[in-house]
Amino acid sequence: MKARETQWFIEPDAKSNEAVARMLSENCLQYENCQTELMDDNGLPHRVWQVPDYKTVSLLLSAQKQFGFKFKIFNRQNSRGLIRKWLFADKKKKKHKKVVF
Repeated sequence: MKARETQWFIEPDAKSNEAVARMLSENCLQYENCQTELMDDNGLPHRVWQVPDYKTVSLLLSAQKQFGFKFKIFNRQNSRGLIRKWLFADKKKKKHKKVVF
């Protein structure tokens, strides 16, 4: 049975787009179209950059915290089909309520 391949994509906002493009430029040479428009599972179009792997996604997430980049992360299984938003990137740490006795 063939293993599923996960493809990763990011959609930066207008301010972060140029910086993200510079960060991905080294890896971009291996792809025909680095930035493309893909449909998500809700039928909405997104202008996304293809990211080589999850390791690069995690590097972008740390840069997001450090430099204030804003972008959405999408993925899809195999090379065809609709992209879906990766919800784990938006998770916030839960703050516990302080208990006063």
